[in-house]
Amino acid sequence: MIDNPTPNEIKVIVDVKELTIPAKSSVNYTFEYSKHTLSYGNQSLNFIAKPSTTDSSGLINSTQSNYIMVLLLKNGHKPVLVNG
Repeated sequence: MIDNPTPNEIKVIVDVKELTIPAKSSVNYTFEYSKHTLSYGNQSLNFIAKPSTTDSSGLINSTQSNYIMVLLLKNGHKPVLVNG
């Protein structure tokens, strides 16, 4: 999933494909196992997508916005706040 937490529509480029992501939303995107380039604005990031070993999905923060995540734990443990 590629996220856009901003109040404006953004355009990102994955390899050579341009994606438009509406404001405050996200789009699902499946990466093949290989090297990729993600570009947004005047910045680019090269990375390697590898198959998941846990059948889980991930989140790409293309705007590098700050996030606060709350992880809910099992067995009655208190939630953990992660500032990232």
